[in-house]
Amino acid sequence: GWDITCQLIDNNNIYDLSPLARYDGEMYGPVWDSKNNTYYLNMCTMVHNGHTCFNDDGTPLDTFACQVTGRGLGLDLGNVFGMLPLRNLYGENTQGVTVHLSEGALCHNLTVYFPRETYIDVVCDPEAGVGTPIAINDVETHKCYYEFLWHSLYGCALCTENDYHYVASECDSYGNQTITYEWNSNPKTCHGGISLPESESRRCETSVYCGPGYYYDINTNDCELAPVGYYSIGNGFKITNWTTDLTSEFTNNGWTSHDYYIQSGEGDTTLLFVQNFILDGTITFTYSVNNYGDSTAGFSVYLDDIEMGYEIHTTSNQYRSMTINVPSGYHYIKFLFEGGTLTTSQSQARAVRIQDFTVLGTSWASANAIPCPAGTFSSEEGSTRCEDCPWNTSSNEASDHCDNCENDKYAFPGSSICTPKGSCGLADYRISYSECENGEQANEYVLLEPIICYEETPPETLDDS
Repeated sequence: GWDITCQLIDNNNIYDLSPLARYDGEMYGPVWDSKNNTYYLNMCTMVHNGHTCFNDDGTPLDTFACQVTGRGLGLDLGNVFGMLPLRNLYGENTQGVTVHLSEGALCHNLTVYFPRETYIDVVCDPEAGVGTPIAINDVETHKCYYEFLWHSLYGCALCTENDYHYVASECDSYGNQTITYEWNSNPKTCHGGISLPESESRRCETSVYCGPGYYYDINTNDCELAPVGYYSIGNGFKITNWTTDLTSEFTNNGWTSHDYYIQSGEGDTTLLFVQNFILDGTITFTYSVNNYGDSTAGFSVYLDDIEMGYEIHTTSNQYRSMTINVPSGYHYIKFLFEGGTLTTSQSQARAVRIQDFTVLGTSWASANAIPCPAGTFSSEEGSTRCEDCPWNTSSNEASDHCDNCENDKYAFPGSSICTPKGSCGLADYRISYSECENGEQANEYVLLEPIICYEETPPETLDDS
């Protein structure tokens, strides 16, 4: 069935497209262009049932891609399969490969005959599953030169040891801890390859303290600096995603978890956090309180039933930071919001939002360095946090730098990808006026910054006034 090895090694990453091969007789498609032509593709195999790709005598074409013209004639767009590193069209941080199909049906430009060829950019998208190919521009970007884009999980590299890390539990009364392995990102940006190792039990090294920026390496039995692209807060943990990171130490009574914050609910609601602090530690969190003029609604924090500070009624839509010192031993911390309401079509919610949440003192040392999430970076060893990528840059997870977007793309701070710019509209401009001279002033339209569109024809200026 003309099967081939569908793998490519690029920068120590192994890409395997074989899961995209179809053996049910069908091909991927159809994809249309503006000339009423349709296109069908297959990956890694030329097996198909001939329902789509056949020549003028009805014989199925042995090909990985074909064009069916408006007259129903099938043309071979490439029967020799090759894999290349992903073309530099999507930014340095984009994973994937480019499939090059060559030796297709002959084409000519009146005097010279040459074979058709096809490029298929298979881009890593862990949420796309198999995905489906789409046209780049109008498919035939040059004479008998065809291009497709395919977002797919299988554009991601095979999973390796570099795609996961481990998390250590607290030590039990017998001096053991459980080592659990987790993927660096959720969803993971790899497929196949190795599986996560099974959880295992190891002896605790409870006499070694590693401070912020360090982690305890169970292989060297020593404190090590977090490498670039990673960070360590020290002897504790940090919650950055309230839908995935919420642990069993929390008891939620009426609060709602979102990706980047947790919010109080209707009436009097509480969030309880119970934890054994091995050493004297701290709890640091950022919060925002809004009561929209109702002085009976407010936010309070208690450590073992002792109120920390005073009730907070509003922070005027600003996030503030609070740190609570916690002595060693078992303690519970209660976050209470009284008089809460929900958002309606007529009013905003009276509530508190808690965002970043960092706890220190729950262990002697961090068990591992944590990879920086996509859209952030750490450029120095021993980092205690990751910095957001600035405007018009992006990064993958575990990055030590951010890559600039191409000129026709943009990115907000903290972005993992660059987004193509759309055409500028009137809302993307402001009017700039010159100094008045003889009772008149000139004006012009100036693009608002940051610029997130591309300018084709600037708007006409208003009459001088």
